Amino acid sequence: MLHQPLDVSQAGAPAILGCDVAKATIQIHDNASGRNWSIPNKPQPLAALIAQHPHHHILVEATGGYEIALIEIALAHERTVYRIHPNQARAFAQSLGQRAKTDPIDAAALALFGHMFHARLRPFHLPSQDERRLRQLARRRDELIAMRTQERNRLKAPEPLTPRDSMTRMLAHLADEIACIQAEIERIFLGNRQLAEKQAVLCAIKGLGKTTAHNLLATLPELGALSGKHIAALGGLAPHAHDSGSRTGYRKTGKGRSEVRRILFMATLAATRHNPTIKAFYDRLIANTKKPMAAIIACARKLLTIANAKIRDAQI
Repeated sequence: MLHQPLDVSQAGAPAILGCDVAKATIQIHDNASGRNWSIPNKPQPLAALIAQHPHHHILVEATGGYEIALIEIALAHERTVYRIHPNQARAFAQSLGQRAKTDPIDAAALALFGHMFHARLRPFHLPSQDERRLRQLARRRDELIAMRTQERNRLKAPEPLTPRDSMTRMLAHLADEIACIQAEIERIFLGNRQLAEKQAVLCAIKGLGKTTAHNLLATLPELGALSGKHIAALGGLAPHAHDSGSRTGYRKTGKGRSEVRRILFMATLAATRHNPTIKAFYDRLIANTKKPMAAIIACARKLLTIANAKIRDAQI
């Protein structure tokens, strides 16, 4: 079933190239012809692939960056590109009874997924170079901060023979690196008017400071471009139902980008004290016997949807 050619002649059913991306190669499946083949993950073969299939949509998994070259070339040729989570692709293949996992099978499953659900997929828009650089810098700063916390904890060890001089030097070096990363982040905002305007909108919301604004824009470049429900789901703050029969299960948040929840946690604590809208919402939830942590998560979701709406309304 996965490898058979599909009828893509009916209206609204585009031909799909399912692309299973690896570091060195890309396995391709054309759902219109049923053909399955592999090409090197290099610019020239990728450009030839796109040129030879002018009417196909491209569907790839997120693979930590190895798919970016294909996406850039496809978008440069004005092709429609969809990028989905690997778990979504694997769950789809398993739903078809496909237990084996190989590159040709994965590529065929991607092509079939695109054929069946293209109307529900959102075309992928590659963030700008500044947005991508900002995300990498924010991620590196978080890594360095985590390393600094580890060194500080080691420095507090009671063992008298602990090499404290080495730890002190490392802490000083980490502090310099964090400062350099932060300075580069600041330069990106100074040189990009659109990002600077979004930062100003976010910082005008009580509870959101400059660092939180930087991190939100780094991890959620979609802010202002999606609906409130979609941005909450993308940020991992949308509650998911767990009901069965007459039982109403406890709603849980999850999925999405976990770093958004971490970024918003401290900001939300501040907002429950200093932002009148969020404070009133938090107090009402607590009065209705909502657990404090659940109330904080709900307030984080409300804070994120407010930020999304303000950037959208500013038409930046």
